[in-house]
Amino acid sequence: MIQDIYFMAAQPAHYKAQRAVFNTIFGLLFLIGSIIYYWAAYRPKVGPVGNGPNDAVIWSNFLYTMIVGGCFFTLGMVGWVVVRSVRAKNGNVSTND
Repeated sequence: MIQDIYFMAAQPAHYKAQRAVFNTIFGLLFLIGSIIYYWAAYRPKVGPVGNGPNDAVIWSNFLYTMIVGGCFFTLGMVGWVVVRSVRAKNGNVSTND
């Protein structure tokens, strides 16, 4: 992720659309996965009463994956803007890389 930020800032002409697509999809998967994890953690389970969910662990994992997913999704969206602006400056408006 840090390498992608470096490429966008220092060498925007070398930033490829595939990276933006990868970051966007990866971010969406993280966001969806964290919601599914949160939902599955609080579903009723069969077992002893003392084996309840640990709220601190559930919330920390949920927030961590939401933040990481949000960062990747934002990086993907910013990448799309960079790719489109570089293409507009070069006069290349085609969708092929």
